[in-house]
Amino acid sequence: MKRILIVTLLLIAWTLNVTAAASPPDDAALSGALIGTWNVMTGPSAAPYGEVAYTADGRLHGFNTVVVQLADGSAQTARVSMQGDWTIKDRVLVITNLHSEPVGRVPSISLKRYLIQSISTDEAYFKDLSDGRALYRRRKGASNAVKV
Repeated sequence: MKRILIVTLLLIAWTLNVTAAASPPDDAALSGALIGTWNVMTGPSAAPYGEVAYTADGRLHGFNTVVVQLADGSAQTARVSMQGDWTIKDRVLVITNLHSEPVGRVPSISLKRYLIQSISTDEAYFKDLSDGRALYRRRKGASNAVKV
């Protein structure tokens, strides 16, 4: 009888440990991991085309490099600054009030949602919930040799 009790207690302890280890990070932990400056990239081996900084007060600011079509038909590369607000709810990065400078270069966005697939000290993977597109970010200053 005593042996059954010990085995039962060990199984309960093991189950609790496995459950705790398998639990995904909560929104507060994800928010803490996101705070900082990230390079905007199409993938781990691509060159950055922008930058975004997430601050602890729920604001974001950054820039993207875009190609602008001029009136004469030629194209020019332009840097577009952006700012807005962010929060994380149920593992989803929610961006609101996003607007650009110069005004109108990038359409203003009142709401954008990205599923956080993974985030580490060096890199983050997101899924755009509006179109399913994958997004990649590398923390500014992180090594180019992060795992792929």
